[in-house]
Amino acid sequence: MAFSATAAQFTDGKQYMYVLQESSGVKTYCGAPAVWSQVNYTVTPDISDAGSLGEGFAGVFTMYNADADCTYLWVQTKGMVACALVSTTIAAFDLLYAGPEDVFESRSQDFDSTSEAYPDAVGMAFIAKEAGFSGVHSAAEIVLF
Repeated sequence: MAFSATAAQFTDGKQYMYVLQESSGVKTYCGAPAVWSQVNYTVTPDISDAGSLGEGFAGVFTMYNADADCTYLWVQTKGMVACALVSTTIAAFDLLYAGPEDVFESRSQDFDSTSEAYPDAVGMAFIAKEAGFSGVHSAAEIVLF
């Protein structure tokens, strides 16, 4: 299924799309993966809202949205992301996938048949950093394909 964005912007080798966030009540976090929802060409950080395998990877959220309501915002779709949210098991040069907990994960993690992670790599970890967010997530520099 192909989706189109409201607008596109290119700067410094990075690509962005201006998209509508689904009104699912789920907050967006800067650096979290954005996936296409099953609802009217919108994006969501929640893979379960997008369906068992969703409709595809949309990009990386570039802002925090506490309102979690229908809001237009930018997602980054290509290039270096300075501070992406990743699971704590990411190492430099791991291939990354949009994971079920609003973070990027690597295939080295244990995915079982019930895992809601995308089957296609969407980027690569460039530099892993210190764990944050109470040890649950890390921030890393990643490159989107």
